[in-house]
Amino acid sequence: MSGDYKVFSSKSYLNLNDKVSYEHPILVNVCGRYSGENISFKTHSLSGRKDYYLIYVTEGALKIVLNGEIIPAEKGSVIIFPPKYKYEYYGEPPLKYLYAHFTGSYVEKFLKDCNFAPLPCIKKCNFSFKITNDFNKLIETFNINSNLKTQKCAYLLEHLLISISDNLVKTEERFSIDNSLAYIHSNYTKKLEIPTLAKMENLSNSRYITLFREKTGKSPNKYIIDLRIFLAQDLLANSDKPIKEISEKVGYLDPYFFSALFKKHVGVSPKTYRKNNFIYR
Repeated sequence: MSGDYKVFSSKSYLNLNDKVSYEHPILVNVCGRYSGENISFKTHSLSGRKDYYLIYVTEGALKIVLNGEIIPAEKGSVIIFPPKYKYEYYGEPPLKYLYAHFTGSYVEKFLKDCNFAPLPCIKKCNFSFKITNDFNKLIETFNINSNLKTQKCAYLLEHLLISISDNLVKTEERFSIDNSLAYIHSNYTKKLEIPTLAKMENLSNSRYITLFREKTGKSPNKYIIDLRIFLAQDLLANSDKPIKEISEKVGYLDPYFFSALFKKHVGVSPKTYRKNNFIYR
């Protein structure tokens, strides 16, 4: 493996490279290598970064917080976060990963073509030194000023993503629930019913519930409630919006029902949760 791992601890260093662009099909904003002691990282921007974020774990394991659940991402895992996603992850040594932040007019379609959808996604990849070397070549090219640097990095990132896609661990599932999961995350404020979601995947209601539970560990109804409560917690801690407005934003028109449901799942009322966790400035 070429190159030494470095710890980039400066938040300002990464933020200076946080930008969105549609002038290029693919534009690499920043990339590098990470290793360190106990890692606890959470997006410090209330709106999240503007670009896409790729992580490739080369040693150890990350623990990704996704919709309130902690999901392990072991060696060989690839994680991609979409723009404006407030990501959070943890890790303990030994841990090393390679990362890249990128943007561009072609990125959304390209990621879908490479089977990285819906986002955010955590996928298992067959660990390959070729992928690691390709990633290191991208990092080294990015860190050297040269003619056509932007174009070279775009080419190397596109090549890297294709290589990772070709090495994704194939699942034996004949059916997928990805379409309905993406729909849930985009329409969680609406009334979501099992027959509608199952129809999206061409499955019977019972088969859909079974596959949904196998993939997420939860029933569809519990998954939707947990997602809404998780989003409500974020709004309570990171905004000064009234509780009634937050209730409506996460799909509950009745604020009293929302408060009772929130207390049942979190253990305290929305008002108390905000008092104990409010960080909005």
